[in-house]
Amino acid sequence: AAEYGVYETPFTKKIKVNDNLGNQCVLCGLCVRVCNDIIEKGVISYIGRGYYVKINSAYALPSDICLGCKACAEVCPTGAISFEDEGEIRVGHSWSETKIPLKQCSVCGEYYAPQPFNERTLHEMNPEIEEELRGMCPVCRRKYHSKKQVAIKENRFSILNLK
Repeated sequence: AAEYGVYETPFTKKIKVNDNLGNQCVLCGLCVRVCNDIIEKGVISYIGRGYYVKINSAYALPSDICLGCKACAEVCPTGAISFEDEGEIRVGHSWSETKIPLKQCSVCGEYYAPQPFNERTLHEMNPEIEEELRGMCPVCRRKYHSKKQVAIKENRFSILNLK
């Protein structure tokens, strides 16, 4: 708009009291589209009509189907959507304080990913993954693979030295 000389608007900004998106949402709908079309969950949608339209979870209640993937927050151009990891849960402050349990690493004990998202990803993306790797965080998984590769290389060298 500034490129075309538009610096002001004749419209007043509506300030909503208790807005779950902190009055930052411009209703672009990118979060709704990513949740519906890419993630295929439909957790959030437009609520209300006209001047009162806003984006939130159904009936502005905490959602029990949210994966906690934060895809909506990643595409938000204004940064209106916020999530926070609090111990063993991820809280979607923007979606009526939706709480998603986090998966705990079986090796180091750190919480690393939303449990429903982790299960969906492991099932859909890589169903043949080794069972012991399913419970590991990415850091421990890398360490496991590194140790495995070192063991394989050491085994190759020991075989070469014997001959």
